[in-house]
Amino acid sequence: MSSRPPRSRSARRAILAAVLVGASVTISTGVAPVFSASEVVAATPSAPKMMAYLSYTAATQGKASFRQNASYIDEISPSWWRPADAADGSLSLQQAGVTVEDTAFVAEAKKAGSDVWGVVANYHGQGQWRWDIVTKILNNPSLRTAHVKALTKLAVDKGYVGIDVDYENGTRAEDRGVFTLFVQELARTLHAADKELSVTVQPKLSEPGNQPRHKIQDWKAIGAVADEVHIMLYDYWPDNGQASQSPLSWWRAQAKFAVTQIPARKLMLGGATYGYHWAGAESPVEDLEWRSMEDLRVRMNATRQLDSTTRSAHYSFTQNSKKHDVWYEDAGAMVLRARVVRNYGMLGMFFWRLGGEDPRMWRRVRAELDR
Repeated sequence: MSSRPPRSRSARRAILAAVLVGASVTISTGVAPVFSASEVVAATPSAPKMMAYLSYTAATQGKASFRQNASYIDEISPSWWRPADAADGSLSLQQAGVTVEDTAFVAEAKKAGSDVWGVVANYHGQGQWRWDIVTKILNNPSLRTAHVKALTKLAVDKGYVGIDVDYENGTRAEDRGVFTLFVQELARTLHAADKELSVTVQPKLSEPGNQPRHKIQDWKAIGAVADEVHIMLYDYWPDNGQASQSPLSWWRAQAKFAVTQIPARKLMLGGATYGYHWAGAESPVEDLEWRSMEDLRVRMNATRQLDSTTRSAHYSFTQNSKKHDVWYEDAGAMVLRARVVRNYGMLGMFFWRLGGEDPRMWRRVRAELDR
Protein backbone atom coordinates (compact mmCIF):
# COMPACT_ATOMS: atom_id res chain seq x y z
CA MET A 1 0.00 0.00 0.00
CA SER A 2 1.18 3.50 -0.74
CA SER A 3 2.58 5.56 2.13
CA ARG A 4 0.81 8.72 0.93
CA PRO A 5 -1.23 10.42 3.68
CA PRO A 6 -4.97 9.79 3.31
CA ARG A 7 -6.86 12.49 1.41
CA SER A 8 -10.44 11.77 2.37
CA ARG A 9 -12.74 13.87 4.51
CA SER A 10 -12.58 11.27 7.30
CA ALA A 11 -8.78 11.42 7.30
CA ARG A 12 -8.92 15.19 7.55
CA ARG A 13 -11.22 14.83 10.56
CA ALA A 14 -8.57 12.61 12.16
CA ILE A 15 -5.80 15.13 11.44
CA LEU A 16 -7.87 17.93 12.94
CA ALA A 17 -8.53 15.86 16.06
CA ALA A 18 -4.82 15.16 16.49
CA VAL A 19 -3.96 18.82 15.96
CA LEU A 20 -6.41 19.74 18.69
CA VAL A 21 -4.86 17.12 20.96
CA GLY A 22 -1.45 18.59 20.19
CA ALA A 23 -2.70 22.06 21.02
CA SER A 24 -3.95 20.87 24.40
CA VAL A 25 -0.56 19.31 25.13
CA THR A 26 1.16 22.58 24.28
CA ILE A 27 -1.16 24.54 26.56
CA SER A 28 -0.68 22.20 29.52
CA THR A 29 3.07 21.55 29.18
CA GLY A 30 4.44 24.45 27.20
CA VAL A 31 6.06 21.97 24.79
CA ALA A 32 4.70 21.64 21.27
CA PRO A 33 4.56 18.01 20.02
CA VAL A 34 5.93 17.31 16.54
CA PHE A 35 3.87 14.97 14.31
CA SER A 36 4.33 13.94 10.70
CA ALA A 37 1.13 13.61 8.68
CA SER A 38 1.31 9.82 8.78
CA GLU A 39 1.95 9.82 12.53
CA VAL A 40 -1.06 12.06 13.10
CA VAL A 41 -3.37 9.71 11.25
CA ALA A 42 -1.86 6.64 12.90
CA ALA A 43 -2.15 8.22 16.33
CA THR A 44 -5.79 9.15 15.80
CA PRO A 45 -7.61 6.51 13.69
CA SER A 46 -10.26 8.10 11.53
CA ALA A 47 -13.90 7.10 11.71
CA PRO A 48 -15.01 4.66 9.01
CA LYS A 49 -15.69 6.23 5.64
CA MET A 50 -18.94 6.36 3.71
CA MET A 51 -18.65 5.68 -0.01
CA ALA A 52 -21.25 5.56 -2.78
CA TYR A 53 -21.36 4.32 -6.35
CA LEU A 54 -22.93 6.44 -9.07
CA SER A 55 -24.46 4.37 -11.87
CA TYR A 56 -24.92 5.83 -15.34
CA THR A 57 -28.30 4.06 -15.38
CA ALA A 58 -29.57 6.44 -12.69
CA ALA A 59 -27.29 9.41 -13.25
CA THR A 60 -29.80 12.22 -12.74
CA GLN A 61 -31.22 10.99 -9.45
CA GLY A 62 -27.80 9.83 -8.28
CA LYS A 63 -26.26 13.26 -8.77
CA ALA A 64 -29.24 14.87 -7.03
CA SER A 65 -28.75 12.56 -4.05
CA PHE A 66 -25.05 13.38 -3.92
CA ARG A 67 -25.77 17.10 -3.84
CA GLN A 68 -28.19 16.62 -0.96
CA ASN A 69 -25.83 14.38 1.02
CA ALA A 70 -22.31 15.37 -0.05
CA SER A 71 -21.27 16.24 3.50
CA TYR A 72 -21.63 12.55 4.44
CA ILE A 73 -19.94 11.01 1.38
CA ASP A 74 -16.17 10.64 1.72
CA GLU A 75 -15.74 8.82 -1.59
CA ILE A 76 -17.79 8.58 -4.75
CA SER A 77 -17.23 6.16 -7.62
CA PRO A 78 -18.92 6.89 -10.96
CA SER A 79 -19.29 3.62 -12.90
CA TRP A 80 -18.62 4.68 -16.50
CA TRP A 81 -15.76 2.59 -17.97
CA ARG A 82 -15.09 -0.95 -19.22
CA PRO A 83 -12.53 -2.92 -21.25
CA ALA A 84 -13.11 -2.17 -24.93
CA ASP A 85 -14.72 -4.70 -27.27
CA ALA A 86 -11.46 -5.10 -29.17
CA ALA A 87 -9.98 -6.87 -26.10
CA ASP A 88 -6.70 -5.09 -26.80
CA GLY A 89 -6.38 -3.62 -23.31
CA SER A 90 -7.94 -0.28 -24.19
CA LEU A 91 -11.02 1.21 -22.50
CA SER A 92 -14.40 2.54 -23.55
CA LEU A 93 -17.59 3.84 -21.95
CA GLN A 94 -19.77 1.03 -20.61
CA GLN A 95 -22.82 1.30 -22.84
CA ALA A 96 -22.35 2.93 -26.21
CA GLY A 97 -24.72 5.82 -26.80
CA VAL A 98 -26.05 5.71 -23.22
CA THR A 99 -23.18 6.14 -20.76
CA VAL A 100 -22.12 9.76 -20.42
CA GLU A 101 -18.86 10.81 -18.78
CA ASP A 102 -19.66 13.90 -16.70
CA THR A 103 -16.40 15.75 -16.07
CA ALA A 104 -18.28 18.69 -14.55
CA PHE A 105 -19.73 16.38 -11.90
CA VAL A 106 -16.26 15.01 -11.10
CA ALA A 107 -15.08 18.58 -10.47
CA GLU A 108 -18.18 19.29 -8.41
CA ALA A 109 -17.65 16.22 -6.22
CA LYS A 110 -14.01 17.12 -5.62
CA LYS A 111 -14.98 20.67 -4.68
CA ALA A 112 -17.47 19.21 -2.19
CA GLY A 113 -14.58 17.33 -0.54
CA SER A 114 -15.21 13.81 -1.83
CA ASP A 115 -12.50 11.61 -3.30
CA VAL A 116 -13.53 10.50 -6.81
CA TRP A 117 -12.61 7.01 -8.07
CA GLY A 118 -12.89 5.74 -11.61
CA VAL A 119 -14.84 2.47 -11.76
CA VAL A 120 -13.93 0.04 -14.54
CA ALA A 121 -16.34 -2.90 -14.84
CA ASN A 122 -16.86 -5.56 -17.50
CA TYR A 123 -20.46 -4.40 -17.86
CA HIS A 124 -21.82 -3.56 -21.31
CA GLY A 125 -25.32 -2.50 -20.36
CA GLN A 126 -28.73 -4.19 -20.45
CA GLY A 127 -27.59 -6.90 -18.04
CA GLN A 128 -24.67 -8.02 -20.20
CA TRP A 129 -21.32 -8.80 -18.54
CA ARG A 130 -18.38 -9.80 -20.78
CA TRP A 131 -15.86 -12.03 -19.05
CA ASP A 132 -14.66 -13.29 -22.43
CA ILE A 133 -12.98 -9.94 -23.03
CA VAL A 134 -11.40 -9.86 -19.56
CA THR A 135 -10.02 -13.39 -19.72
CA LYS A 136 -8.40 -12.73 -23.10
CA ILE A 137 -6.62 -9.69 -21.64
CA LEU A 138 -5.59 -11.41 -18.40
CA ASN A 139 -4.09 -14.44 -20.11
CA ASN A 140 -1.96 -12.50 -22.57
CA PRO A 141 1.00 -10.72 -20.87
CA SER A 142 1.23 -8.06 -23.59
CA LEU A 143 -2.49 -7.30 -23.46
CA ARG A 144 -2.43 -7.32 -19.65
CA THR A 145 0.40 -4.78 -19.66
CA ALA A 146 -1.49 -2.63 -22.16
CA HIS A 147 -4.58 -2.79 -19.95
CA VAL A 148 -2.64 -1.79 -16.84
CA LYS A 149 -1.20 1.17 -18.71
CA ALA A 150 -4.64 2.19 -19.98
CA LEU A 151 -6.14 2.05 -16.48
CA THR A 152 -3.30 4.07 -14.99
CA LYS A 153 -3.56 6.65 -17.77
CA LEU A 154 -7.30 6.90 -17.12
CA ALA A 155 -6.70 7.67 -13.43
CA VAL A 156 -4.04 10.27 -14.22
CA ASP A 157 -5.82 11.95 -17.14
CA LYS A 158 -9.20 12.13 -15.41
CA GLY A 159 -7.83 13.19 -12.03
CA TYR A 160 -9.28 10.23 -10.16
CA VAL A 161 -7.87 9.24 -6.77
CA GLY A 162 -7.49 5.80 -8.26
CA ILE A 163 -9.13 2.94 -10.12
CA ASP A 164 -11.85 0.66 -8.74
CA VAL A 165 -11.77 -2.67 -10.59
CA ASP A 166 -15.10 -4.51 -10.69
CA TYR A 167 -14.64 -7.55 -12.93
CA GLU A 168 -17.35 -10.12 -12.24
CA ASN A 169 -19.99 -12.47 -13.66
CA GLY A 170 -19.03 -15.35 -15.91
CA THR A 171 -15.65 -15.61 -14.21
CA ARG A 172 -13.45 -18.71 -14.54
CA ALA A 173 -11.73 -20.33 -11.55
CA GLU A 174 -8.72 -21.11 -13.75
CA ASP A 175 -8.12 -17.36 -14.15
CA ARG A 176 -7.28 -16.98 -10.44
CA GLY A 177 -3.51 -16.81 -11.00
CA VAL A 178 -3.60 -14.32 -13.86
CA PHE A 179 -6.18 -12.17 -12.09
CA THR A 180 -3.81 -11.98 -9.11
CA LEU A 181 -0.93 -11.03 -11.42
CA PHE A 182 -3.10 -8.33 -12.97
CA VAL A 183 -4.01 -6.85 -9.58
CA GLN A 184 -0.37 -6.87 -8.46
CA GLU A 185 0.84 -5.23 -11.67
CA LEU A 186 -1.93 -2.64 -11.60
CA ALA A 187 -1.26 -1.77 -7.95
CA ARG A 188 2.43 -1.30 -8.62
CA THR A 189 1.84 0.92 -11.66
CA LEU A 190 -0.89 3.01 -10.02
CA HIS A 191 1.18 3.58 -6.90
CA ALA A 192 4.14 4.68 -9.01
CA ALA A 193 1.81 7.30 -10.52
CA ASP A 194 0.62 8.39 -7.03
CA LYS A 195 -2.77 6.74 -7.59
CA GLU A 196 -4.61 4.09 -5.60
CA LEU A 197 -6.29 0.75 -6.29
CA SER A 198 -9.61 -0.57 -5.11
CA VAL A 199 -10.82 -4.07 -5.98
CA THR A 200 -14.48 -5.05 -5.69
CA VAL A 201 -14.94 -8.71 -4.73
CA GLN A 202 -17.66 -11.31 -4.29
CA PRO A 203 -18.56 -12.40 -0.75
CA LYS A 204 -17.28 -15.75 0.52
CA LEU A 205 -16.72 -17.54 3.81
CA SER A 206 -13.70 -19.66 2.91
CA GLU A 207 -10.71 -19.56 0.60
CA PRO A 208 -10.76 -20.19 -2.31
CA GLY A 209 -14.55 -20.50 -2.07
CA ASN A 210 -16.95 -22.90 -3.72
CA GLN A 211 -17.88 -21.23 -7.02
CA PRO A 212 -15.84 -19.76 -9.91
CA ARG A 213 -16.86 -16.22 -8.94
CA HIS A 214 -15.27 -16.83 -5.54
CA LYS A 215 -12.27 -18.85 -6.62
CA ILE A 216 -10.91 -16.31 -9.06
CA GLN A 217 -10.29 -13.81 -6.24
CA ASP A 218 -7.37 -14.57 -3.92
CA TRP A 219 -8.29 -12.33 -1.02
CA LYS A 220 -4.93 -12.40 0.74
CA ALA A 221 -3.04 -11.59 -2.44
CA ILE A 222 -5.47 -8.81 -3.33
CA GLY A 223 -5.46 -7.38 0.19
CA ALA A 224 -1.67 -7.31 0.24
CA VAL A 225 -1.45 -4.78 -2.61
CA ALA A 226 -4.81 -2.98 -2.94
CA ASP A 227 -5.58 0.19 -1.01
CA GLU A 228 -9.25 -0.72 -0.65
CA VAL A 229 -11.19 -3.98 -1.01
CA HIS A 230 -14.98 -3.73 -1.39
CA ILE A 231 -17.12 -6.77 -0.54
CA MET A 232 -20.59 -6.76 -2.10
CA LEU A 233 -23.03 -7.89 0.58
CA TYR A 234 -26.28 -7.88 -1.32
CA ASP A 235 -28.27 -10.13 -3.64
CA TYR A 236 -28.11 -12.97 -1.14
CA TRP A 237 -30.46 -15.64 -2.49
CA PRO A 238 -31.99 -18.05 0.03
CA ASP A 239 -33.02 -21.44 -1.30
CA ASN A 240 -36.73 -20.71 -1.09
CA GLY A 241 -36.60 -17.06 -2.18
CA GLN A 242 -38.87 -14.44 -0.63
CA ALA A 243 -36.42 -13.32 2.02
CA SER A 244 -33.77 -10.75 2.85
CA GLN A 245 -31.17 -10.07 0.16
CA SER A 246 -28.68 -8.98 2.84
CA PRO A 247 -29.23 -10.66 6.25
CA LEU A 248 -27.32 -9.23 9.19
CA SER A 249 -25.95 -12.65 10.18
CA TRP A 250 -24.35 -12.85 6.72
CA TRP A 251 -22.67 -9.47 7.27
CA ARG A 252 -21.27 -10.68 10.58
CA ALA A 253 -20.00 -13.95 9.12
CA GLN A 254 -18.45 -12.19 6.13
CA ALA A 255 -16.72 -9.63 8.35
CA LYS A 256 -15.35 -12.31 10.65
CA PHE A 257 -13.77 -14.18 7.74
CA ALA A 258 -12.66 -11.13 5.77
CA VAL A 259 -10.44 -9.74 8.52
CA THR A 260 -8.50 -13.03 8.60
CA GLN A 261 -7.56 -12.47 4.94
CA ILE A 262 -7.40 -8.70 4.43
CA PRO A 263 -6.32 -5.90 6.82
CA ALA A 264 -9.46 -4.40 8.36
CA ARG A 265 -8.39 -0.85 7.49
CA LYS A 266 -8.53 -1.76 3.80
CA LEU A 267 -11.99 -3.32 3.95
CA MET A 268 -15.31 -1.81 2.99
CA LEU A 269 -18.56 -3.75 3.27
CA GLY A 270 -21.34 -2.74 0.90
CA GLY A 271 -25.10 -2.67 1.04
CA ALA A 272 -27.71 -2.10 -1.66
CA THR A 273 -30.17 0.76 -1.58
CA TYR A 274 -32.79 -1.28 -3.44
CA GLY A 275 -34.91 -4.24 -2.41
CA TYR A 276 -37.03 -7.02 -3.90
CA HIS A 277 -40.75 -7.52 -4.31
CA TRP A 278 -41.71 -11.20 -4.27
CA ALA A 279 -45.07 -12.76 -5.17
CA GLY A 280 -45.08 -16.41 -4.18
CA ALA A 281 -42.23 -17.50 -6.44
CA GLU A 282 -38.54 -18.29 -6.16
CA SER A 283 -37.67 -15.26 -8.29
CA PRO A 284 -38.74 -11.72 -7.40
CA VAL A 285 -41.37 -9.87 -9.41
CA GLU A 286 -39.19 -6.75 -9.48
CA ASP A 287 -36.44 -4.85 -7.74
CA LEU A 288 -37.49 -1.52 -6.31
CA GLU A 289 -35.85 1.58 -4.91
CA TRP A 290 -36.77 2.70 -1.41
CA ARG A 291 -39.19 5.40 -2.59
CA SER A 292 -41.09 2.92 -4.77
CA MET A 293 -41.19 0.38 -1.94
CA GLU A 294 -42.60 2.99 0.41
CA ASP A 295 -45.22 4.05 -2.13
CA LEU A 296 -46.25 0.42 -2.59
CA ARG A 297 -46.40 -0.12 1.18
CA VAL A 298 -48.67 2.89 1.69
CA ARG A 299 -50.86 1.94 -1.28
CA MET A 300 -51.33 -1.59 0.08
CA ASN A 301 -51.80 -0.39 3.67
CA ALA A 302 -48.95 -2.65 4.81
CA THR A 303 -46.87 -2.26 7.97
CA ARG A 304 -43.08 -2.10 7.86
CA GLN A 305 -41.41 -4.47 10.29
CA LEU A 306 -37.78 -5.22 11.17
CA ASP A 307 -37.47 -8.97 10.70
CA SER A 308 -36.25 -10.56 13.92
CA THR A 309 -34.02 -13.10 12.15
CA THR A 310 -32.41 -11.19 9.27
CA ARG A 311 -32.79 -7.70 10.76
CA SER A 312 -33.97 -6.48 7.38
CA ALA A 313 -36.98 -4.30 6.72
CA HIS A 314 -40.00 -6.25 5.47
CA TYR A 315 -43.70 -5.97 4.79
CA SER A 316 -46.32 -8.20 3.19
CA PHE A 317 -49.76 -7.91 1.66
CA THR A 318 -52.27 -10.00 -0.25
CA GLN A 319 -53.47 -9.08 -3.71
CA ASN A 320 -55.70 -11.21 -5.95
CA SER A 321 -55.44 -14.04 -3.41
CA LYS A 322 -51.64 -14.07 -3.68
CA LYS A 323 -49.29 -13.17 -0.85
CA HIS A 324 -46.63 -10.58 -1.65
CA ASP A 325 -43.44 -9.94 0.34
CA VAL A 326 -41.10 -6.96 0.07
CA TRP A 327 -37.60 -7.09 1.59
CA TYR A 328 -35.14 -4.24 1.75
CA GLU A 329 -32.60 -2.35 3.86
CA ASP A 330 -33.90 1.03 4.96
CA ALA A 331 -32.10 3.49 7.25
CA GLY A 332 -32.76 1.46 10.40
CA ALA A 333 -31.48 -1.77 8.86
CA MET A 334 -28.41 -0.03 7.41
CA VAL A 335 -27.47 1.28 10.86
CA LEU A 336 -27.22 -2.29 12.16
CA ARG A 337 -24.90 -3.19 9.29
CA ALA A 338 -22.82 -0.07 9.86
CA ARG A 339 -22.30 -1.29 13.42
CA VAL A 340 -20.58 -4.41 12.05
CA VAL A 341 -18.19 -2.22 10.06
CA ARG A 342 -17.44 -0.09 13.11
CA ASN A 343 -17.02 -3.03 15.49
CA TYR A 344 -14.40 -4.63 13.22
CA GLY A 345 -12.48 -1.37 12.76
CA MET A 346 -12.93 -1.44 9.01
CA LEU A 347 -12.13 1.29 6.51
CA GLY A 348 -15.77 1.95 5.84
CA MET A 349 -19.09 1.14 4.23
CA PHE A 350 -20.24 1.59 0.65
CA PHE A 351 -23.63 1.73 -1.03
CA TRP A 352 -24.81 0.55 -4.44
CA ARG A 353 -26.16 2.89 -5.60
CA LEU A 354 -26.81 6.64 -5.26
CA GLY A 355 -30.36 7.76 -5.94
CA GLY A 356 -33.65 6.38 -4.67
CA GLU A 357 -32.27 5.38 -1.25
CA ASP A 358 -33.92 6.05 2.10
CA PRO A 359 -32.97 9.73 2.62
CA ARG A 360 -32.56 9.19 6.38
CA MET A 361 -29.80 6.65 5.77
CA TRP A 362 -26.88 9.06 5.36
CA ARG A 363 -27.29 10.90 8.63
CA ARG A 364 -28.12 7.82 10.69
CA VAL A 365 -25.33 5.63 9.28
CA ARG A 366 -22.81 8.48 9.69
CA ALA A 367 -23.83 8.83 13.34
CA GLU A 368 -23.34 5.10 13.91
CA LEU A 369 -19.92 5.03 12.24
CA ASP A 370 -18.79 8.07 14.25
CA ARG A 371 -19.66 6.54 17.62
